[in-house]
Amino acid sequence: MKEREPHHEEGTPNPTAPDSKAPDLAPRDLVVVGGGPAGLSAALVASLNGLDTLLVERAGRLGGQVRWADAPVPDLLGNAARDGNELADRFAAHLATSRAEVRTGVTVQKLQLASGRALLRLADGGCLIARRVLLATGLSHRRLGIPGEELANPYASPRKNLEKFEARAIVVVGGGDEASSLARDLATAGAHVTLLVRSSLRARPMFGDAVRAAPGVVIREGAVVRSLTEVDSEIRIELMSGEVLIAAACFVRIGVEQAIPVIEPPVERLPSGQLRVDASGRTSCRELFAAGDLVRPAGQHYIAAALADGTIAARSIEDDLAAEGGTA
Repeated sequence: MKEREPHHEEGTPNPTAPDSKAPDLAPRDLVVVGGGPAGLSAALVASLNGLDTLLVERAGRLGGQVRWADAPVPDLLGNAARDGNELADRFAAHLATSRAEVRTGVTVQKLQLASGRALLRLADGGCLIARRVLLATGLSHRRLGIPGEELANPYASPRKNLEKFEARAIVVVGGGDEASSLARDLATAGAHVTLLVRSSLRARPMFGDAVRAAPGVVIREGAVVRSLTEVDSEIRIELMSGEVLIAAACFVRIGVEQAIPVIEPPVERLPSGQLRVDASGRTSCRELFAAGDLVRPAGQHYIAAALADGTIAARSIEDDLAAEGGTA
């Protein structure tokens, strides 16, 4: 499927943002890394309470993983939304009423922590200095790491374009909740769906049972993708077995992984991989706090939890800096 939905890719510089290559040697009270719910909440609370706050986000707009939700968000008290984009726009508009500075299109590659200061080295060669850093970079989509992967996922929000897939062959790669749910939704819209699962279907029963029962979905367990190529406006999916599938579109939904810069010195982690933090959100390094999905197990990846984490960390940082003699 050659047509692609226009959307701002992560990492695209924001033309209205300040030049992050320019020296920024005056230490900020707080630099928040990540513009999802945890980061937005922290930046709002910190700035409203007098901290000199800068939020940097690698994507071209704020919202983080909230923007992945292309279905209604009915369960956030007082903030039911049509979809994730609507909710993210509300969050960003609220932050804009504060004194927090926001820079999008900025990628932090390394954090160097020492002596009550943090040096943030940016992908474009610039740097920032902060008294405290809140890391709220959340998760990113895991990649297959195969040739031609850029041909997958032609729509940022496929559920908003279901009519385009009617009577067409579609391949979904993955065996979890999201892959199963998307495969079922595509089939319900009239697509002929092949769900490629590397080992066995691992979706929770509410998703796994539904996709197994869905007419129009063929589940192929033990199917590993070798490469994707475009042939005559269609996608050629070659499997490790040598078998080839032809589809109008291919969607990869194989889970998520932490999106985190290099941290020096390294901070402690839980056996499950999350950053270890105390009740205030502080990591094992004095200057670094963390919030949201970086510190919570998979079963606790809720918008409300991320908002709370950001708020708690911001108030803790405020108290921390006050004990050192106040804000900048």
